[in-house]
Amino acid sequence: MFNDINIPDDRSEAAPIIQSIIEEKGLFVRHLKETVFPDLPTKKFHRMYVRMEPTQRQVYENALNDLVLDVEKTTDQIFERQLASYLARRAALLQICSNPAAVTNGYHETPAKLLALDDLLCKLIKENGEKVVLWSFYTLSISALVERYQLYGTLRYDGKVQDIAKRRDVVRQFQESGDTMLLVANPAAAGAGLTLHSARYAIYESFSNQAAHYLQSLDRIHRRGQNRDVEYIILLCEGTLEVQEYDRLVSKETVAHSLLGDPVTIPITRESFLADVRSAVSLL
Repeated sequence: MFNDINIPDDRSEAAPIIQSIIEEKGLFVRHLKETVFPDLPTKKFHRMYVRMEPTQRQVYENALNDLVLDVEKTTDQIFERQLASYLARRAALLQICSNPAAVTNGYHETPAKLLALDDLLCKLIKENGEKVVLWSFYTLSISALVERYQLYGTLRYDGKVQDIAKRRDVVRQFQESGDTMLLVANPAAAGAGLTLHSARYAIYESFSNQAAHYLQSLDRIHRRGQNRDVEYIILLCEGTLEVQEYDRLVSKETVAHSLLGDPVTIPITRESFLADVRSAVSLL
């Protein structure tokens, strides 16, 4: 269909061309939520920066500096062969921002985000009577959150809850029960049919780097039946890769919207990876 069209290799140049092709050719009819449901309330986003606790910060800095040194002394060829390993170590940095216990033996300090959530959930739930959806991407973090906040009748919705009937019951309880004020869930489990609009607040303790997971999770409280403005609170450890990761996720969202929701994958090179982690060192 596009044999007669010259699309440049540079993505920044290709995106507007692809956009114009879709608009001109009319590949399919697209119905936006804002068009179908024009009366949906507004969405508001708030970034909440937290300062890591001392041991947590030290664990993060050690892991980051080791990663930078290893990438600096390797070659392009070795980097390409061992890319999966380097990406895993980068992902571990993000997990440290959530809960270092997942990657560090003997970690007993309370992570910074848990301390921030203590105050935040107390205000939203205990003082204001609001239900809250708390998103976390890591299994250990989800377990810690569920255990810590049982006073709110907390339920979980992630890969640990595999039975379909049990999942439906979790959603029903959250939607209908006045005793269940907090749902801790993994954004990767937030399928299109999941409705959680009894809450107007969603907090992101951690997040997937997949734009599809993030976008799906946003819509769980912002959908037909929601009659109040919804608010999203993004917890980010200041001065860490996590801030850049969320910026990148928002950028992916923008690109995905412009290209009808298709994910955009940017090739990873040794230079781009090293620039990424080096920039994080400058924030320390």
